[in-house]
Amino acid sequence: MTSGHLILRSGRLYLWPIIVANSTLMVVYDGGQAITGVLVGAGLCLLASFGFVLNDLVDRETDRVNEANRLENADRQTLVMASIVGGLCLFLGLGVLMAISARAAVAGVGVAAVLSAYSLFLRKVLLVSNLSAALVDSSPLWMPLVVVGAKADSFQAALIMAALIFFVGREILLDVKDLPGDLHGNRVTFATVFGRDIATFLATLLIGFGAVLFSLSALYLRTDHTFVKILVASAVLAWSLRMLGPAMRLSLVRDNYRPFVLRSRMILLVAPVILFMGWVLRT
Repeated sequence: MTSGHLILRSGRLYLWPIIVANSTLMVVYDGGQAITGVLVGAGLCLLASFGFVLNDLVDRETDRVNEANRLENADRQTLVMASIVGGLCLFLGLGVLMAISARAAVAGVGVAAVLSAYSLFLRKVLLVSNLSAALVDSSPLWMPLVVVGAKADSFQAALIMAALIFFVGREILLDVKDLPGDLHGNRVTFATVFGRDIATFLATLLIGFGAVLFSLSALYLRTDHTFVKILVASAVLAWSLRMLGPAMRLSLVRDNYRPFVLRSRMILLVAPVILFMGWVLRT
């Protein structure tokens, strides 16, 4: 791969549309302007790419063991370019959020601090690393509320809680996937401390509960039509199971985690669908 390809791969740009969709619809659901949500999403996209690049730079030794195919075998020139790109993403991300408001800028600094801490030292603290990663992964849902100063209603709270639980489980399962490298790097994860089986069981439990809670959040939609709530909840649950079921089975039975890695982040596609339905029912 060329240097540019490696850096783009490290930045995970394919997540940007999902991040922007979630932040925009969360703002619109609360009656705010769509442009505010787009800007919040853009800032989060840049901060997320900063975090991904930083993590890949710090994790080169463990990624080499796990054959992650990111920056672990990059030459010095590519590493320098990646460092510059990561720094630009941080600077631009904070700049976009600062242009929105001081509140957005402070929230952005907080997200950047968590991303940095995760890569530099939180990976050696059991559970805290999983919680911090889940907090950042779900930021497209909760950060718009912080920026506009809105209080989450029951529907939004359930949606955010579902995302947090799901992503904690996801991070634990990814630690199972990365067990050889984590052992090499002396990292403290559920897989390295309690073993593969216990970590996999806990991760599966949390992922399943999070997916179910995603669908149940639709029951809190602001409408008197109970049938509509049940219909949306059932559709979301069916879509989540169809999307994650085969990937989870490959992970647990054949130790093939790639489909799960690709599809699990796409679970955030569920949130815009429910948010859009909530906005439609409110208007």
